[in-house]
Amino acid sequence: MDFHIRRYSTLPILTLSVSDDIVFKEKLENCTVTFSMIDVETGKYVIANKSGSVVFKEKIIKTTTNDKDCFIVFKLSKMDTRFEGIFKGEFKIDFFNEGETDSCENMIFPIKEELFIYIHDNIVKTTINGFF
Repeated sequence: MDFHIRRYSTLPILTLSVSDDIVFKEKLENCTVTFSMIDVETGKYVIANKSGSVVFKEKIIKTTTNDKDCFIVFKLSKMDTRFEGIFKGEFKIDFFNEGETDSCENMIFPIKEELFIYIHDNIVKTTINGFF
């Protein structure tokens, strides 16, 4: 999975679609999501456990089960994209079990393939420091 963004950009928002398993989606309603990004060349973390989120969106085609599309998202800041290069991204999802205050399970997402984030140099960098 590849994601491309320009240096010092905040868009597009990093968005991953989640499984269509309804039980899994129900678990996502009671969880925390964090995002980490690792420089492939050095192995160092550029982002470590920053808060991400889960977004549910009604499907356009209504079904009898009232199913929703589910996405895990993270918005990169200008500071997050200040270095160009290739990075490995991963989401950590902590599921909290209902009724148990100290019990949780977690998983790293994406599962099937790695997420690579390519930060490309800008051709033009625009800054506004006032009027002329």
